[in-house]
Amino acid sequence: PNAITDTDSLPDATFIGSTWEWTSTQFYPFDGFQPSDMYPGYSADFFDPPETRDSDSTHYVIKGGAYATHPRIALRQTFRNWYQRGYPYMLASFRLCEDTV
Repeated sequence: PNAITDTDSLPDATFIGSTWEWTSTQFYPFDGFQPSDMYPGYSADFFDPPETRDSDSTHYVIKGGAYATHPRIALRQTFRNWYQRGYPYMLASFRLCEDTV
């Protein structure tokens, strides 16, 4: 894991840099999505077909960044990455949360 020394300037700094965080969010484009001119196939080639939206997805969103992730990506809170469920070589973990309301 990367040491975070300036935690006052980073939200959720304790989670940045250790591992990608696995989510249950299926990987689909946001409304109005336009591929980047620099890397047009980065996300678009991996979106699941729209007809799978209410069923089991192939790709799921991961957030954050692992120790092997470039800092410009790992420190960007808006960056979404993805992996296929069951892929054995990802640097990802998960967080357990409980609703206290």
